[in-house]
Amino acid sequence: MQPGRGLSTLIIITTLLMAVLTHVLIAGSSTYVVHEIYVFNLNGEITDLTYEELQNALRLAESTPPNSALLIILKTPGGELDAALNIVSSIENAKIPVIGFVYPPTGSYAWSAGTLVLMSTTIAAMAPGTVIGSCQPVEINPITGQEIFINESKILNAISQYFVEVAEFRGGRNATFAHDCVFYNTNLGPKEALRYGVINFIATDVDSLLNEINGSTINGGVTYYVINPPTITYYQPGIGYQVYEALINPPTIQDLLAGLGGLLLAIIGFAIRHYYLAGGVGVILMIIPMLTGGLSINWLGLALLIIGLAAIAIDVHAGFTTHAALFIAGIILTALGIILLQPTYTLNPG
Repeated sequence: MQPGRGLSTLIIITTLLMAVLTHVLIAGSSTYVVHEIYVFNLNGEITDLTYEELQNALRLAESTPPNSALLIILKTPGGELDAALNIVSSIENAKIPVIGFVYPPTGSYAWSAGTLVLMSTTIAAMAPGTVIGSCQPVEINPITGQEIFINESKILNAISQYFVEVAEFRGGRNATFAHDCVFYNTNLGPKEALRYGVINFIATDVDSLLNEINGSTINGGVTYYVINPPTITYYQPGIGYQVYEALINPPTIQDLLAGLGGLLLAIIGFAIRHYYLAGGVGVILMIIPMLTGGLSINWLGLALLIIGLAAIAIDVHAGFTTHAALFIAGIILTALGIILLQPTYTLNPG
């Protein structure tokens, strides 16, 4: 064999091997290009309503082609464990990347259940001056509102292990912190959280966070690219959710309704001497706090709609002997029911 021909053959074989190797590497890698970002503000206590609203935002983001992401802005003291577990399940099963960001800087926090939600996100970030941690579960006395820390090992072990599994699900986030924030109420600032592998980035605002994400490979898995500029849409809960949140917020609205029920019961009863109708007004207004204790937004809306229509029918049938008090109460309850049955949302372009 001639030396020149052998060298050419070697070059050809090397080129082919490099092409095959490059193809294998490209095929084995995974990329995700973000075109549109939906922003959901998780501000305040985490409740079942938070879960429902976030579910709507997530479904909307998942249905938006071509590639979208959900950005959750966190500023929360924590909240209901069951609601947080449902949120975590939704995030882990999401078809799109979910970004958690403790923001704005200096003064924001994601404690307790908020820390769990942050650790469950695909990409976790914190702004300077923010804090996460303090995850020991507490029981709240429904009457006095007093918080009692749970120290039973059975409960602590179960919750701690769940935190650990959530951390490890995201490519090995720091399981030690996941354990310690439950047993020892450990807290971390952004620098420590980044150093110990609890979060992926520190960013001063949304734009800088997106710049950090662009071109980054998260936890050795997917490489994310963000088009410049992406479409940013802010999700806002509709009037139905806002009314529902007011109705289930003790003790303000519930105490007010119960008080009004008793007051109307007395005033109308003595004024017109139709005690059974006056009793109807009082019972209707006093039953609302009972309903708001555990019904979802749709079931509460349906209940108020039925009660409102019944009140209107009773007053009409009785010839407005309550001087339309029952009729007006029925109109109000019917309107509330209709609003709650249509918990629409609004979208504000960023």
